[in-house]
Amino acid sequence: MTKKEQDEVKEALTAFFLDHGITSMKEFESLDEETGAELYEDLKAGILEVFDVDLHFVDELTEEILP
Repeated sequence: MTKKEQDEVKEALTAFFLDHGITSMKEFESLDEETGAELYEDLKAGILEVFDVDLHFVDELTEEILP
């Protein structure tokens, strides 16, 4: 994956979190099970499948994005 493609995924993931009202790792980690499952389904459809990336890559970006 090129740097440009990585940047596109990072930008989309940042927008994804903002659209879901998540602005910190603390908020992300404190999601209840049901909300977390819904978020994952949205993440799968909106990021993983669109950009053809795996969850490990998204986890790495999440750590960079969310303070």
